[in-house]
Amino acid sequence: MNSTILIVEDEEDILDLMEYTLTKEGYDVIACLDTSKVKNMLDEENVSLILMDRNLPGVEGSQYISSLRKEGYNQPVIYVSAKDSSEEIVEGFDTGGDDYITKPFNL
Repeated sequence: MNSTILIVEDEEDILDLMEYTLTKEGYDVIACLDTSKVKNMLDEENVSLILMDRNLPGVEGSQYISSLRKEGYNQPVIYVSAKDSSEEIVEGFDTGGDDYITKPFNL
């Protein structure tokens, strides 16, 4: 069984590139442009990792992850974000992130 990665990224070009690259590397990928379907995907699929943007429409990604953690979701989270100050990165870890990749990044 392949590992499934859930990507939440509101920039469609970046989402498509990440999905293509990870699929090519053998991962099963679920791609979302916003958080509206994330809980359903986590409940229905065996998600091994969440790649979460922080600049999302309607909700800030780290706040969303913090709320998921409070509800008992414990999948590893890597933030992929343009928020790159030391304070923002620390905030990402404090809200439940396991790692942090700053944009732009090299696939």
